[in-house]
Amino acid sequence: MTSDKSAVLKGVTANHHHARYRRQIHNEGRTMANNSTNFREAVARATALIKQCISEHGFLASPTDSDNYRSIWGRDGIIIGLAALMTGDNDMVSGLKKTLKGSTSPMP
Repeated sequence: MTSDKSAVLKGVTANHHHARYRRQIHNEGRTMANNSTNFREAVARATALIKQCISEHGFLASPTDSDNYRSIWGRDGIIIGLAALMTGDNDMVSGLKKTLKGSTSPMP
């Protein structure tokens, strides 16, 4: 009789864990869907920001009007350029090319 009780208790415990696991998967699915939306929004905002950094000489460090941030820095330009390549956006890829050309020019 003891083994029968034990088997029943194991079955109840297993069903309880199974239901909890299903709820967890359901909640994670909703979270992933929300994260997917958040991810798309973040990519759109980042792309818009990168486009603001494109200048006639390459990627600016920042679209702000502060002195040093309106400069083209090799490291920043390369990091932005990697993101540009991932988007495949022609304007952003062109910004990378301009940045690379400018970074190989001798300093004045």
